[in-house]
Amino acid sequence: MMLPHWFQQLLTQDGPAHSVFLLCIAVAVGIGLGRIKIAGISLGIAGVLFAGILVGHFGGHLEHGVLHFTRELGLILFVFSIGLSVGPGFFASFRKSGLKLNLLAAGIVFGGLALAAFTHLVLGQPVWEVIGVFCGAVTNTPSLGAAQQAMKDQGEIILRGMQALGAVKPAALAVAHGATNAAGSNAAAVFGAKAAAESAVAASGMGYAVAYPFGILGIILTMLLLRPLFRIKIKEEVERWRKESRAASPAPQNFNFEVKSPEIAGLEVGKLVERVGAPVVVTRLLRDERLHVPGARFKLALGDLLHVVGAPETAERLRAVVGDYTQTDVRKITGALDSRTLLVTKKEAVGQRLADLNFLGHEGVIVSRIHRSGVEFVPAGRSTLELGDQITVVGEKPGLDRVSLTLGNSSKDLQHPNVLPLFIGVLLGVIVGSIPLALPGLPAPVKLGLAGGPLIVAIAMGWMGRIGPVSFYVPAAANLILREAGIVLFLACVGIYSGKGFFDTLLHGKGLLWMSWGVAFTFIPILVVGILARAVFKLNYLQICGLLAGSMTDPPALGFANAMAASEAQAVTYVSVYPFTTFLRIMTAQVFVIFLLTR
Repeated sequence: MMLPHWFQQLLTQDGPAHSVFLLCIAVAVGIGLGRIKIAGISLGIAGVLFAGILVGHFGGHLEHGVLHFTRELGLILFVFSIGLSVGPGFFASFRKSGLKLNLLAAGIVFGGLALAAFTHLVLGQPVWEVIGVFCGAVTNTPSLGAAQQAMKDQGEIILRGMQALGAVKPAALAVAHGATNAAGSNAAAVFGAKAAAESAVAASGMGYAVAYPFGILGIILTMLLLRPLFRIKIKEEVERWRKESRAASPAPQNFNFEVKSPEIAGLEVGKLVERVGAPVVVTRLLRDERLHVPGARFKLALGDLLHVVGAPETAERLRAVVGDYTQTDVRKITGALDSRTLLVTKKEAVGQRLADLNFLGHEGVIVSRIHRSGVEFVPAGRSTLELGDQITVVGEKPGLDRVSLTLGNSSKDLQHPNVLPLFIGVLLGVIVGSIPLALPGLPAPVKLGLAGGPLIVAIAMGWMGRIGPVSFYVPAAANLILREAGIVLFLACVGIYSGKGFFDTLLHGKGLLWMSWGVAFTFIPILVVGILARAVFKLNYLQICGLLAGSMTDPPALGFANAMAASEAQAVTYVSVYPFTTFLRIMTAQVFVIFLLTR
């Protein structure tokens, strides 16, 4: 059956329609491929890479400029959206979990890099092949993009390396890439350097694809191996985590007190909080069977029953000042008071300090909790409101209605896409990524590139939340779309570009050798750190599983860990190490390439 002429043109003739057609095929087929599960394990988003390889293998190709622009744009969108999402909790992850988990995760990163360096320095394997296999073995796509960015700036050095290995001649490489009239000229050398860099990029993509499958499998095998090695019983680990998390939980809790100390009779509530010296909120006060919302100037009396929100250690300090706990739950006393959770969506409220908001003094309303970026905390007067905050307020219905109008409380406003942070952030990220940085020990300046620059700027924007009137809030749904669109575009381009020689390399070239490197890069660091985490640091097994998955930034491995037990330990630990590990993998991949190429 003959295909219509117009459809043949769509398949064969270069142009925008042809490029979009191939990209959409690679993405659509890849997403379907990634959803296929074997023994509960799937490729996930990496299926797009393998679909792109198939498209490239069967003759699909993109114009040089189109491919590179699309690949870099996808990388920028991906790392920028990651930075925005991890930014709010990037520094908090060190405070909440301490340095222990992040140092162990860093040990996995640097352990794998040490093995990769050994493969190059001692075994004499090309840097561009080693780094591609390494990125696939640790299932980290942003680090592959960062490494490829670094290689593109070192074309002349890569060309000399290829010549030293006897792999290529400049004129032949130039001719192979289309410069037929430039052979033997200075133009051939220039074009040869660019082509060498592109060949190295293609080789790194093939190495990534070869090593990726065991990258997922190796993490899961390590989790399974640790269980009999330490005779672990999942039920005991779940119960241990519950006890430890209850003891160390930073989330605000509810307490009820009776005022028994004569020393504080007549003392204002605001002065009482000052005596405690830590964030604590008195949300309700019961006196003579009547409920009150005690503002800062409300005076206490003996026999008052207080409902307080604060951390356990803060509650103990408050008990020592006030008197004692009471079994009466003041929240359950029927009355005119109510509580609501409101969204901060009005721009006039964003950036305002709680102490400066009129409703605290005039509406008879108390703010008891603020929930921001997955973290819940007790507010203080100096606390500021950010777009998207969920705040719990207590008061009478008329006052709560007016406060709702003040804050906005419109989920529709949050869903409205705010594209300004995206373009400002990418602009600044490209500028930061282009700045040459002289580092000790490196003969050539290092650039953060289109991976590192936008990532650092996005983390900073996510952490700050806003500058002046400009808010950096991006709805979670919009952020996720940017992230997924970016990664599938990047992977499709890498796959299509690497697909031409992939199967030949796998079957007749270095494919099996690359696989052996990948097994070592994956298995050795996580097994050593997993044993160390249990034997020396006595970490909960479920935490170790989250640590291993997070240090490899591998959602499929986290899914496997979550299926082992109904516990939050795995996800909590994964989230704790993910931001720092992602940043570390992107930056170290670039430094690794530049240092070993230019030494």
